[in-house]
Amino acid sequence: MLVKSFTDDLAWDVQRQLVNGYFKTKETVKRALSPELQMLQGLLSQMVEKELADKERDRQILIAKETADKAVATTENIKEAVKPVFDNWRSEINSKFNRIQKGAGAEFKMLRTEMYTELERRAGCDLNTRLRNKRKRMAENGCTKTEINSLNKMDVIDDDKKLREIFSKIVTEYEIKYCA
Repeated sequence: MLVKSFTDDLAWDVQRQLVNGYFKTKETVKRALSPELQMLQGLLSQMVEKELADKERDRQILIAKETADKAVATTENIKEAVKPVFDNWRSEINSKFNRIQKGAGAEFKMLRTEMYTELERRAGCDLNTRLRNKRKRMAENGCTKTEINSLNKMDVIDDDKKLREIFSKIVTEYEIKYCA
């Protein structure tokens, strides 16, 4: 409204007159109609209000359904993340790791290094030293160079029950963080 930007009494009077005139015009038009048209206009107004209310209800139902679907998906992801590893520890950890990598969008090597560093911090161990010692023992026992060179940190973790449990916990935490 143009007069709204003015703050003197005249501006307020003009604004009041405009607002009152607007509503009086609507009322005058309504009174000028025949009783049948007034009734029809009333019915149409009710139908419009009902349709608008129905559309708002449908919109809120859709929002509630989307929220519920997200909650179900999150719950399923958390259930998958905390599911105990029974059969093949290594393959299940690797499949969880692949899910984490997709969810985090991180580089494979960087994510593995981050998890190994966290394992070393929690367990108070050095995986590189353990890997070196395991390779020495395998060489002393007459294993082939291929077998020795194929060893990695996952082999070291897999051999130690304590490290396996700690690493499983770390993987679960990452899975909840990036996939749930």
